[in-house]
Amino acid sequence: MTMRPPLPPNLATPFWATRGFKFLVVSGVMAVALLAVLVFEIGPLMMGRVKPSEKTAKHSGPRAFVPRQTAELPPGEMLPFEGMLQKSKDGTPLDLTEGTATEPYLYLVRTLAKVDGSSLSKDFKWVDYPLFGQVPDQIRGLSVRVEGLFLTSNPIRLEKEVNGIEWVYRTYLSDMSGQEGYVVDLLDRPSEKLKKRTPIGTDAVFLKLGTYEGNKGQVQAPFLVGKSLRVMHESAGTQASNAGTLVVGLAVGAVLLALYLTQRNWSRPVLKKGPDGGPAVPMETVKTS
Repeated sequence: MTMRPPLPPNLATPFWATRGFKFLVVSGVMAVALLAVLVFEIGPLMMGRVKPSEKTAKHSGPRAFVPRQTAELPPGEMLPFEGMLQKSKDGTPLDLTEGTATEPYLYLVRTLAKVDGSSLSKDFKWVDYPLFGQVPDQIRGLSVRVEGLFLTSNPIRLEKEVNGIEWVYRTYLSDMSGQEGYVVDLLDRPSEKLKKRTPIGTDAVFLKLGTYEGNKGQVQAPFLVGKSLRVMHESAGTQASNAGTLVVGLAVGAVLLALYLTQRNWSRPVLKKGPDGGPAVPMETVKTS
C-alpha cells in the first residue's frame, strides 16, 4: 500500500490561487473591456453629437469651391444653364407635381439627357456642406462631386417623357460621417445589388435646397440631378467604423469570458479543514496496491 504524504497542517495557500486574486483578475478584465468601449465607441459618438462640424471634411485645392464676396458675377461670366436654374426656390418640397414650379427641374433633366455623364466630371467642384445653406445661389447650376454612403433609391415617374427620360431614381445619400445628407435624382437606374452604406460617388448638378419628410420630421438637404452612381473602394471612415465594431466585439467577448470564469470560480467546492486545523486529506489520495 502506498500513501501520499499529508499536506503540512500550516500550509498557506498562495495568493495567486485564492478566490480573491481570481476575482481581482476578472474585475480587471471587465474594467478594461468597458474602458475600451468608452474610449473607442461612446466617446467619439458623443464628440460627434456635440460638434458635428468637426466631422465635416474641408476641401482645398483648385477643385474646391470658394464663394464670392458679393452676389454679383465677375465681368464676362455667364450663369450656368443660361440662368434657367435660378428660378428654383430654396426650402421648397421635392415634389415633381408642382406644375410651373418644376420648370427648372425639367429643363435640367432635358439638358442632362443629351450629354454624356463624363461631361459632369470635367468641371466638377468640391463644396463644403455648410456652403449649400450659406450661398446656394452661387452653387446653383454647378457640377458638384458628392461622395458618401448609399442609403436608398426610389423610382419616380415623370408626368411626361423628357428627351426619352420617363423615370428618374431619387437617391438618398449621407456623407461618410453620417452627419449630413444629400438627395440626388439620377437618370440612370442604380444597381439593385447596392447595399445600404456602400461608399459611392457621383457628379451631379446642384438645383436647390429641398425639403422632404424624414423619419424624424421635415428634413432640408441639397438637391441635385445627375446621371449615375459609381461604387468607391472602402473608405478610411468605414474602416474606422469596422475597427470600432471589432473593439466592441472583443470587449463583449472579454466580459462574457470574465462572467464565465467568475461563475466557475465560485462554484468550486471549498477545501475543508481537518480536525487539527490543517487541510483534510481526501480519500482519493489513499491508494492500495
